[in-house]
Amino acid sequence: MPGRLGDDSWLEGDAANGFNYLITVGQTAVSLQRRTIFERLLSRGLDFSTVISTFATVSEAAAIGKGSIAMHRTVINRGASVGRNCIINTGAIIEHDAYIADHCHVSTGAIINGGAQISEGCMIGSGAIILQGIKIAPNVMVGAGAVVTQDIQAAGTWVGVPARMVL
Repeated sequence: MPGRLGDDSWLEGDAANGFNYLITVGQTAVSLQRRTIFERLLSRGLDFSTVISTFATVSEAAAIGKGSIAMHRTVINRGASVGRNCIINTGAIIEHDAYIADHCHVSTGAIINGGAQISEGCMIGSGAIILQGIKIAPNVMVGAGAVVTQDIQAAGTWVGVPARMVL
């Protein structure tokens, strides 16, 4: 049986079997905590749900990986691909042919334009805009309201208009 609130030790026992999981740890600069939990459960052979809000608009020609969630008012257009264990938060837009790798969080109102490629473990802040065709390296945090106008090739925190690295 599950332990007390906040205790994950029961996940190691047989009580964890028979459920589908969704990891909703969000708004962190680095996805390491969500990724670690995901890989721990995956290594045990446990299954994950994919959750799409009834208030989201997702093209039948889009793909969303196991353990990912598309919140209210998200739009995921034709040819877009969202990896495993991702959070596409309220009002975010993933345009045609965009690619979001595993363990990413696209925050509220962010826009990922067509053909953009977001690598594993990225956090795209609220209201950020990633222009068409842009490529972002793994483990990048794009700050709230930033506009990414050129490829980001180094992990770190990027802010401003146009986005520039600050950490």
